[in-house]
Amino acid sequence: MRTILSKSWIGGRFMRKNRVQRGDIWMVNLLFSRGDVLRGPHPAIVISSDLTNRNSRIVTVVPLTSSVRPPMPCHVKVSGFGLKKQSTALAEQLTTIPQSCLRFRMGSLTDSVKMAELEQAVMRQLEVA
Repeated sequence: MRTILSKSWIGGRFMRKNRVQRGDIWMVNLLFSRGDVLRGPHPAIVISSDLTNRNSRIVTVVPLTSSVRPPMPCHVKVSGFGLKKQSTALAEQLTTIPQSCLRFRMGSLTDSVKMAELEQAVMRQLEVA
């Protein structure tokens, strides 16, 4: 199932009809990276707040990869939830991207045990746990 981001004119500006929500998994285009940072099309989990997602043109995501990586405390294995392959959420590559880089919604981790695991991984990465 593919969700197209269409826009409509509301209140003097274009608004997305399909709202981006915390916990959603989107296929994104990671354009702005170098070195070992993921780039190109990848699934990613939205972790920015719903308030930010509604009122900003940016979104904070944790990218996923299906490549095998050495395990780290900030990694979370994810399978299902609309993903075709078992993937690893890379909290050390937490990034903010324009919402225009979101391609289509794949699924959602909202209210799942995996979302709670991801939140803990992000806190470990940022040393706020």
